[in-house]
Amino acid sequence: MDIEGGCEWPDLITTAGPIGNILIFSQRVVEVLQRAAVTGFKPYPVVIKSIENEQLRHAPRPQYYYFHFLGRIDIDLERSGLGFLSTCPVCGGYSWDSDKPNPQPEKYVPLPDTWDGGDFIRLRNLQTWHNFCSEKVLLLAREHRWTNFRFDTMGSTIRWALQGPGVDYLGPAWPPKWYPDPPYFGKSVREWV
Repeated sequence: MDIEGGCEWPDLITTAGPIGNILIFSQRVVEVLQRAAVTGFKPYPVVIKSIENEQLRHAPRPQYYYFHFLGRIDIDLERSGLGFLSTCPVCGGYSWDSDKPNPQPEKYVPLPDTWDGGDFIRLRNLQTWHNFCSEKVLLLAREHRWTNFRFDTMGSTIRWALQGPGVDYLGPAWPPKWYPDPPYFGKSVREWV
């Protein structure tokens, strides 16, 4: 891995890879997760080959780990807006009518009975670059003030998850506002229509 910028080492480094977003966690995070008996991940050490930033080059460097997510859950494809997909029950790969654009879910609607209980989760019945975690991980991030994390609820619309501010896990108000206000919030019928 090559590091290009930043002024201090974060607890989470994200990078785009051939299979989607890759999450690289600091040893501090790994140790907290292991003490808390968090499940659904296997850490692999990462080697940082080069550091472009002068300030980071001279700062103590933590060990980082790539996480292989082991936890699994299925989503309700129909209620997620993906009922038209043909999916592989083994790998979650999918195909669709080529007349339609690349399918994107409106939001992920989980099927709770399919969750295997893992705290770090990937979808079983749909290949996606999204990663999920349990509330236990979110609460640990808040308690230990982990840096550079971003959390959204699984039920958030994809648009909100990509463009919104996410859950303010380090903010003073707790519990946070989990979902954004709907577009019509605070507007009269005349203003909305």
